Amino acid sequence: MARKAPFLERTSRRAAIVSGRSLKTFTGSRPKHRSVFLHMPKCGGTSLSEAMYATVPFYERIGVIDAVATRRAAGIVHFDRDDPWVCHEDLENGQKVFDLREQMLLQHMAWDTMLIHGHVLWSERAAAHFGDLYKFVTLLRDPVERTVSNMRMAQRAGLVGDDPEAYLQSDVARRQA
Repeated sequence: MARKAPFLERTSRRAAIVSGRSLKTFTGSRPKHRSVFLHMPKCGGTSLSEAMYATVPFYERIGVIDAVATRRAAGIVHFDRDDPWVCHEDLENGQKVFDLREQMLLQHMAWDTMLIHGHVLWSERAAAHFGDLYKFVTLLRDPVERTVSNMRMAQRAGLVGDDPEAYLQSDVARRQA
């Protein structure tokens, strides 16, 4: 869910999810397939994930692999530091957070979670062991628009300067590609 959305917007979004899940619970309906939503950053996935959450009855699990929480956890595991920037996926230790997320993905799949959602990469291991049980879903965006959005986010975070050419040549841009 949009972490920084205004209170009323967050409340409205949560109410829609609860309403959908309640309806599915009371009618006994559920999604046809277990699903993994590979949420690509800056591609509009939050709205899709919330719509997907609303299809899962309360008696089925939803596994959320949270971006900020996994960055913090990877920082603690690898560097004994509770800091979301130590293992940020756009920086040099980013692979450590992706490795943790893959482990969490496998744990949720082994637990038969109905819907798993997060900023996870495609996993050959997950496909090999659970591919017959799960459908994989993602949402992509126009690559130029996504690149501009990534650049602006990196600028706000102080990771890059204002020069678009310098951004395109940066390690940050390569990791976000």
